[in-house]
Amino acid sequence: MKKKRSNHVIPIQNSEWVLVKSGAEKPFRRFKSKTEAISFGNELSKTEQSRLYVHKSDGRIEARHSYSPEDQPLDKE
Repeated sequence: MKKKRSNHVIPIQNSEWVLVKSGAEKPFRRFKSKTEAISFGNELSKTEQSRLYVHKSDGRIEARHSYSPEDQPLDKE
C-alpha cells in the first residue's frame, strides 16, 4: 500500500509558522503568519495531490484538506 503524502502547518516560537512535509526532520519553509503558511500549504498540496493538516498552538489538528483524488471529499467539516 502506497503511503499518502502530507504537509503540516505548525506554529513555532515568536508567532511564526512552518510548513513541514511528512517524514521530514526540518521545516520545508517558514512564514511570519498562519495565513501565509496555509495559503502556501494549500498550493503545494494541490500540486503534489497530497493532504494538508493545519495544527493549533497546542498541537491538535484544527483543519485538514485533501487534494488527493482518492481521498475526496475529506475536507467536509
